[in-house]
Amino acid sequence: MKELRLGLMSPGTWGKNIIKSCQKSGAVEIVACASRRYETALKASEEFGITAAKSYEELLKMDIDGVIIASCHDEHYARTLEAAKAGKHVLIEKPIANTIQEAKLMAQACDDANVVLSVGHSQRRLPGPRTLKRLFESGEYGSVVNALAYVGLQGIDMYGLGHWLLDGKKNPGGSLYMMGVHFIETFQYLMGPIEKATGFTVTGMKGTTIPEAASGVFAFKNKSLGYLGSHYIAPYNSTASFYCEKAIFHMEKFGRELYIQDSPFPTIERRTFPLDPNPYNDPVYEELEEFAMCIETGKKPETGAAEAILALAGIRALMISSQEQRTLTLEEIIERY
Repeated sequence: MKELRLGLMSPGTWGKNIIKSCQKSGAVEIVACASRRYETALKASEEFGITAAKSYEELLKMDIDGVIIASCHDEHYARTLEAAKAGKHVLIEKPIANTIQEAKLMAQACDDANVVLSVGHSQRRLPGPRTLKRLFESGEYGSVVNALAYVGLQGIDMYGLGHWLLDGKKNPGGSLYMMGVHFIETFQYLMGPIEKATGFTVTGMKGTTIPEAASGVFAFKNKSLGYLGSHYIAPYNSTASFYCEKAIFHMEKFGRELYIQDSPFPTIERRTFPLDPNPYNDPVYEELEEFAMCIETGKKPETGAAEAILALAGIRALMISSQEQRTLTLEEIIERY
């Protein structure tokens, strides 16, 4: 494959991580960047030796094959439509959009323009989920009966009340959009589609306009159940447990560590489980390599619009269930909300 030229929208904290992952690749190169504040683009230009565009519009006019969008969630919709109109391929950070309707329009615009739309659901690419996917498909430990995940950090204290991540208009899902959506996407990757959900959210403890803590129960189409808890208040954690017929698997550090518990009753023993080898050891690097391959070959991304919409629908179901105090199906969320 030839090396593809990419532009980056929003070279902030996460954007810099994307640039560093890109430097490992021989398939893609970030040659330019833009930001809402030109000073931010200039800093990235000086640090990484790339061109600083004065605006997103200027970035799209440059000699690039595609764009990586790592800006505020409320900008994903418009920026994707602009990129598609300019004929640029799009790799966008999760969540795909703030609403399902926006996400569907983004997917349609990219289809109409014949450009790739890939979404940065990177957790499934980590060694833990990859190993569990193989184990669950093999049936070696029986069916998964239940899944439990909890994720969050002290986001309100870390970011401060003026940060966009704590603004309900820019990030209506709070930590659910930033972190919880990873686990919903990973749940469905490992266990199949969610059928319905019931959720609870808490707002107003810390003075923000986002869900500051949230939880939800999910019923999967294969009759298994799942639970997700998410927060922006307590110290950082990212754990998930999968209860199979013959063993329990505990996944830590967002999928970088895996443990098995399969001792007979009443012994409880948790042992390290070996992770499958991964040639990338960096999920963003893997995403970038796949993005280039999809542009070159026409192959669909592993986490494209369809997967991202299902992940967002799981989160939206939890949030709307809390508001309307009822259980919702994902089909209803995708069709009506």
